[in-house]
Amino acid sequence: MTISNPALLGFQIRHATLSDLDAICDLESACFPPGEAATRADFEGHLHQYPNHFWLLEKKGEIYSMVNGMVTDKSDLEDAMYHDATLYQEKGRWQMILGVVTHLCSLVRIAPR
Repeated sequence: MTISNPALLGFQIRHATLSDLDAICDLESACFPPGEAATRADFEGHLHQYPNHFWLLEKKGEIYSMVNGMVTDKSDLEDAMYHDATLYQEKGRWQMILGVVTHLCSLVRIAPR
């Protein structure tokens, strides 16, 4: 998807892939203390179970932000959803947002490896 807002020219939104895992973990650790950050295994599970619900904002190959979540029939977000990707239901009625992570305060860019 191309963004047409002049302030955001050149940014793209795309689905994350396993090849983005290092950059995703770097972005997460830049934004959260170790006790609150999702783990590499959590993100790997998310990317395996529901890759169509994990988006990145990037410009020239550098990741600035990410949004990830799962679809489920449960109407309320539960703590277990953050760590158990098998709770995902492809035809679920509810889109849960597990994280919106943006590290723009100093325009630090986390480049994919």
